[in-house]
Amino acid sequence: MTAPSIPHTSEDITADWLTDALRSSGVITTSSVTSIDAGDTSAGHGFTGRIARLAVTYDAHEKYAPASIIAKFPSYDPTIRAAVTDSAMSYEREIRCYENLLGNVALSTPRRYYSACDPESGECILLLQDLAPARFGDNVGNPSREDIESAIRAIAGFHAEFWESPRLVDMDWLPEYAQDADARQRAFRQAIGPFLSTWGKYLRPSTIDLINRLGDSLARIRLQLSRPPRTILHGDYRLDNLAFDESGRGPAVIDWQAPSIGRSVADMAYFIVYCIDPNERRALESELLKLYHSVLVEYGVGAYDFESCMEDYRLSIAANMLRTVRVGGTFDYSGDRAQALLRTILHRVETALSDHRVAELI
Repeated sequence: MTAPSIPHTSEDITADWLTDALRSSGVITTSSVTSIDAGDTSAGHGFTGRIARLAVTYDAHEKYAPASIIAKFPSYDPTIRAAVTDSAMSYEREIRCYENLLGNVALSTPRRYYSACDPESGECILLLQDLAPARFGDNVGNPSREDIESAIRAIAGFHAEFWESPRLVDMDWLPEYAQDADARQRAFRQAIGPFLSTWGKYLRPSTIDLINRLGDSLARIRLQLSRPPRTILHGDYRLDNLAFDESGRGPAVIDWQAPSIGRSVADMAYFIVYCIDPNERRALESELLKLYHSVLVEYGVGAYDFESCMEDYRLSIAANMLRTVRVGGTFDYSGDRAQALLRTILHRVETALSDHRVAELI
């Protein structure tokens, strides 16, 4: 069957188009879509693209025909599109994750119903399982201990699955964590001014000094975190991208635009520092990192002791500033929740930078 053209918005998705798309991927076989009701969705809190929920009806019953579908599109904003590409994030890479990786892993993820991407035009579409009524995490809030530990166990199991795996050689579409390290360091330096003009008023002078110094050492740090032992990183592992249900299987993980191959603790530092209130983090941090390391060992990871894990954790707190500064200086955070999100993240990151004496590493 000829692949259907790529719609630009949810309004461009017709019943005929969706019928062809779902049939081409085997989701439906004999039935046809008769109507679509497209609306906004609160699934996750994305800033790099557009998301719609499609309520779908059919002319006949099929067991696996989805009544609700999540449709993902690139951002309208060309500045954000360019920033997504330049910051090691990629709409196309997310689609390749769903097509080539996520259907055969233990980690819970939404089912892919259809995907397409035109590298020349930049148009992409991804149709996914609607995870409702699952409960999405909230980066601005305070997660429960149960959610924190569930998220850590889930990502540790995923990291262990690909730990120094021969399969990594065949995944040449996944970038190294330090890919284009010098170019990204230059881009980081260029983003410091716009970032500080908006957010500098919320930061201590010592944090501003550290950010400026990172402009000369970020490439070196990211190269250190690209050395073996390596695995697949999610790259944006935080509460907004996790959906919890009552199954006990661990959260379903969404938003796979920023995966890479590198040292696993970069994901762990991102999650613990960006998602947990500093006072709670201080109380739980060592225990949570020991939990993470113990799950790696449980799944067969060897030759990676806890001291190495802690060293990588400190380095990762510094390395993750690339995303914070570039995104904070580029994306639109004018909405109330967006403002609250980034201010919360900055407070948490600033505190972790100080607590772990990250300035000594630069």
